[in-house]
Amino acid sequence: MLYIVSTPIGSVEEISMQALKILLNSDVILAEDTRSFDRLYKSAQKLYGLVTDKKQQIISYYKDNEFEKLPEVISLLEQDKIVSLVSEAGTPLISDPGSLLVQACMRKGLSYSAIPGSVAFVNAAILAGKSFDQLMFLGFLPRKQSDQNRLFRNIEKVAMEFPGCLFSFYASPMRIYDTAALILSDYPDFDITIVREMNKMYEEVLPVTAENVEELKKIKGEITVVMKKRHNR
Repeated sequence: MLYIVSTPIGSVEEISMQALKILLNSDVILAEDTRSFDRLYKSAQKLYGLVTDKKQQIISYYKDNEFEKLPEVISLLEQDKIVSLVSEAGTPLISDPGSLLVQACMRKGLSYSAIPGSVAFVNAAILAGKSFDQLMFLGFLPRKQSDQNRLFRNIEKVAMEFPGCLFSFYASPMRIYDTAALILSDYPDFDITIVREMNKMYEEVLPVTAENVEELKKIKGEITVVMKKRHNR
């Protein structure tokens, strides 16, 4: 049985009892980052006062080795092992590895389930404080500004058809200034909100304007961007 397990985006206290019980009962845990998972796993066990009595195998499972590891993981599932998949933070498959494994389980008729939990772009949409009827997630933006510009032109078209739509994407602190400056310059009808370090000590919700965009040159941490088109009534 495969379990797709959501893990915290910030505080360890986000992890559910259900998620921890699944992890403790797993024979194998596929972790995008084994070191950060080890810290989380130990902290979660301490939080709830629970430990596993199993000898568990923790396997490094990330985007660049997902295809290579697939036969090994499928073999484990065919041996009726309990396998859990976790990403570095949040919910697997959302801009994270796992889709190849789920597709393989579907083809082979192997059982799988998802254990719900934190999703960064959903949390950011709430913190941005914008009302919305639809929410579109864009993943990580392309690196080139020309490709970003093409994407934003399409977003503008979608926003005209769905005026209640909120758009969200993940961003690198090294490129967020250039991206925000592009939006302010070429798409001035969009409100931009940056949400960083969610559910951590330095959580911040920052509406971006021409007056404060320069501050983004110094920004750090995990960043999610929320944008919404203003419509004249």
